[in-house]
Amino acid sequence: ERVDPDFLIFVGDREESIATCIVGNYMNVIVAHIGGGDPVYGNSDDPIRIACSKLAHVHFATAKDYADNIKKLGEEEFRICFSGNPALNNIIETEIVDRGSLSNFLDIDVENSEYVVVLQHPLSSEVESSYIQMMATMNAVKKFTNENDVKAIGIYPNTDPGSYDIMEVIDESCNESIKFYKTLPRNIFVNLIRNAKCLIGNSSMGILEAPFYKLPVVNVGNRQKGRLNAGNVEFVGYEVDDIVSSIKKACFNIEYRKEVAKLENPYGDGHAHIKIVNFLDNINLNEERWLTKRKLI
Repeated sequence: ERVDPDFLIFVGDREESIATCIVGNYMNVIVAHIGGGDPVYGNSDDPIRIACSKLAHVHFATAKDYADNIKKLGEEEFRICFSGNPALNNIIETEIVDRGSLSNFLDIDVENSEYVVVLQHPLSSEVESSYIQMMATMNAVKKFTNENDVKAIGIYPNTDPGSYDIMEVIDESCNESIKFYKTLPRNIFVNLIRNAKCLIGNSSMGILEAPFYKLPVVNVGNRQKGRLNAGNVEFVGYEVDDIVSSIKKACFNIEYRKEVAKLENPYGDGHAHIKIVNFLDNINLNEERWLTKRKLI
């Protein structure tokens, strides 16, 4: 109320997202949602995202298919813009950091060694299996790194239920070839991904951003199932040998890597910010249609 904003803009499907759109509706302020229409299997984020789409007045979809999903929810077409993923712009604008500097920052040699990146979160519908699932992933990573003289750089999970179990496995798994970090500066993380052989785990980054990097992804388990796959993601269960086989394919199969390198990214071209600003700039705040949703019979 003190700020009196023209718009409230929020991203995705987390607790701060639904809090923002509820506040906007009660304040009678236009709410813009980035990332609607994007389904996630077996995760509490999915119904939150759908609720946010129904509470939002403007929708910026990261893919054309997701814009179509928003229409299927009953949202009017004039509210919907296929903007692409705004995170891609941040990747473009991140300066290049050479592998020697990465090695110095990370305190592990990624200048003279190939490496994979590991990022795995708990799944809310399978929270009781978080430890076992992460153990399968890490056993596969250890087997792969040992057999192929490859390093593994990992990032700690989010704070969802089950994250402590995953961190327990991480603490048990680190060695001279496998190192995890609680957080990394953006410029280090972006350049880490730029030079990686593949991404392993179940992060949404494998779906939404990895196609922009032309990066192969091994998605372990059910998290991210149902989302639009650009062709760079291979889904695999929790059998160690299956995970190792998929990692080998992602890292060393030349034909597969060529396919990933030439894929068409459905999540935009890195100019979502321009489309978002232009769309908002052309909204007449005095037009009642923006705050009044269509009635459904």
